[in-house]
Amino acid sequence: MANNSLMNKAHMYTARKQFFLKLGTSGLVAALLVGVVSVGTRVTVPQRATIAEIAAGGPVTLDASPPPTNLFLNRSYQLDINAHSGTTKMTAVQLDMSYDPSKLQINSVSQTSYFPIALAPIYIASGSANGTPSGQIGGTVGVAPNSGGLSDWGTVVSINVKPLAVGTQTIFFGQNTRVAGIGSNANMFGTANPIFINVFNPGDLNFDGHVDIYDYNALVANYGNPYTIFDYNDLVANYGKTLTSTDQCTARPACLDSVPRCLPVTPIGGWCAN
Repeated sequence: MANNSLMNKAHMYTARKQFFLKLGTSGLVAALLVGVVSVGTRVTVPQRATIAEIAAGGPVTLDASPPPTNLFLNRSYQLDINAHSGTTKMTAVQLDMSYDPSKLQINSVSQTSYFPIALAPIYIASGSANGTPSGQIGGTVGVAPNSGGLSDWGTVVSINVKPLAVGTQTIFFGQNTRVAGIGSNANMFGTANPIFINVFNPGDLNFDGHVDIYDYNALVANYGNPYTIFDYNDLVANYGKTLTSTDQCTARPACLDSVPRCLPVTPIGGWCAN
């Protein structure tokens, strides 16, 4: 009986030892597996998307409406800057525009419902560079974050402009113009011709550069729609005024002679001789 009792205790001890050995081995394997998962898992930190440098041939074009437009001297008008993207879904536009502040006065630049988010404040700056008057419009606007992007077209900003000199005045798009679009970190901006604003003396109703008898003829023929007493007063006050060749021509942009060469639309008065 004593021998049987000893043998039973020995078997129980052996069974417990094997159980704990298996338990320990399983725990070690589990710990190793957990360790492998922990080491193998990497946390990716989201990076802010940036608008890359200009890539020639992007699908988005910028223009103004109404395009090359006829305005009267010292009158304020609204000029819309539009982006055309086709199927590309635009998310943001970075503006870089320049003008001559001695010939154009920019009263304001307003955001639109197409690009309601100001990512970088819109600004208007005017001064001089090497003794030459220099004005700039800048800032960055974006679509609503829940919009999914904007395709086809949309008005980027609206500019309130007042011509200060007759002739063809110009607003240029600069090298820092950027357009971001979904699916790409490259600049989606392609082309934008300079905006030509043909400025005439008030009373020049047929926009031929002369305030003369033919303008009065147009006023009488269409008095009441669209012309009014205000147009009559302008015509009488400016009767006999004419644009000179210097007023009509536009300063030749340097990009016409650079490589690659820009291809802007020729203004109504042509390019001035150097």
